[in-house]
Amino acid sequence: MSLHKSIIPAMRIVLLFAVVFLCHNDSPAKAPKAFPQPTDTLLLPGKGVGSLRLGAPPAANLDSYKKLGLDVFINEQGNIESISISSPRFATKDGLRIGSSMSKVRKFHPKGMMFTMETDVPYRWRDRGILFIMNDNRKVVDIEIETESEYDHWLNEND
Repeated sequence: MSLHKSIIPAMRIVLLFAVVFLCHNDSPAKAPKAFPQPTDTLLLPGKGVGSLRLGAPPAANLDSYKKLGLDVFINEQGNIESISISSPRFATKDGLRIGSSMSKVRKFHPKGMMFTMETDVPYRWRDRGILFIMNDNRKVVDIEIETESEYDHWLNEND
């Protein structure tokens, strides 16, 4: 029994030092930053999605973006050329997202232009740096973020 009585105070001292050390540690472990964070879902026409920027190299494996509902297209230099969005978790500052109506898109992008293509998606509304693709029900099914120079190039081709 005397051994038992001497171990308990020693264990208390070790436990006390462990608690003091853990509470006094000035450099807490930092979690690795993953893209996107729940607050990193803002669509920025002509710029990117959250911290994912057009013209910059991707910060993660392209498959990791795809799991989030983003298709990231890379140019020959290895930089992001455009981003296609298929998840409603991403939205513009005006709340436009997958499932938004054509009338809401036109309300917030009145200078945009409607055009059609011979594809399975009948409606496209293009404005500077952003393209909304809509189905027969005039609901957004895909959004593409592109550079403003891509928009200017498209305008020149379609004059």
